[in-house]
Amino acid sequence: MTSVTLSILNHACREVVALTLELILIGVLLIGVGVGWQLWRKRRRRRFHLQPFEPSNGPKPIERRGRPSRKHQAELLRLMGGDRAGAERLLEHERRKNPGQDEDWYWDKVIYDLKRDRRA
Repeated sequence: MTSVTLSILNHACREVVALTLELILIGVLLIGVGVGWQLWRKRRRRRFHLQPFEPSNGPKPIERRGRPSRKHQAELLRLMGGDRAGAERLLEHERRKNPGQDEDWYWDKVIYDLKRDRRA
């Protein structure tokens, strides 16, 4: 083999090695992003008591599943200073934002948000 042929082969090997390293780096980055995203979703779900998404045959209709407990009603009204209209607006906002949840879930979420915002 001539020195030109060896030089070409050496250059081609370097390019293959560089491309392989780039692909490995991209793969590691994608795995890292995927793991980070899953951890973020898990923490968010735990923080807001969200149920994992389960695909269904169609969109769920907005349901009001019963009345909230008296404890929820009393605590929310206390936090709102007796403002029933304001409390209902907050609940309606959560119902639109997170359809398909249990009625107590909406009350818990509004109470949690009010307490959190007042601590901040």
